[in-house]
Amino acid sequence: MVGAGGRSGHDAGVPPPAVERELLLTHHARGFRAVVRTRVGRGWRVFAAVAAVVWAVMLFLAWRTLRDPETPPAGVAFMAFWIANFAVSGPVALYWILSSRGGRELIELAGRELVVRRAAGLREPSRSLDASRVVNLRRGDGPTHVAFDHGSETLRLGEGLSPADAERLLDALRTRTG
Repeated sequence: MVGAGGRSGHDAGVPPPAVERELLLTHHARGFRAVVRTRVGRGWRVFAAVAAVVWAVMLFLAWRTLRDPETPPAGVAFMAFWIANFAVSGPVALYWILSSRGGRELIELAGRELVVRRAAGLREPSRSLDASRVVNLRRGDGPTHVAFDHGSETLRLGEGLSPADAERLLDALRTRTG
């Protein structure tokens, strides 16, 4: 069903989810390529902006306290440590929050090699799997992702997809690995 704004899967008048995922699936002679794109909703962008402002204000207040001549030596040492820690951990935490909410997942099958790559921000870990060892291909715990066993571990792909897109990904994997 196409709702307001031409987005499939959303009813008219119902706002889209905060994090929206879509599946782009292309087939080729030796396999397929599936890209699960994640778009961060407006709420997360507002959260990031507010968090950055709060972080900057707290850092400024700590710096001001550090520079105050009436601050005792123990307080100066503590504030110097706190500022150094906060100056590094604030941006890192904000980066990890935003990168966990946005990015893409690439699932590519070429011949007998299944490559799973999750890209978010600057990190892009990749795993190369032997497609002949993919067994028990199924929907995951919920209807919105695909799961399969590979050796002794269970892998999940396409977290947060619509049930229809999860089924498309599952069908593509079944036809090429089975």
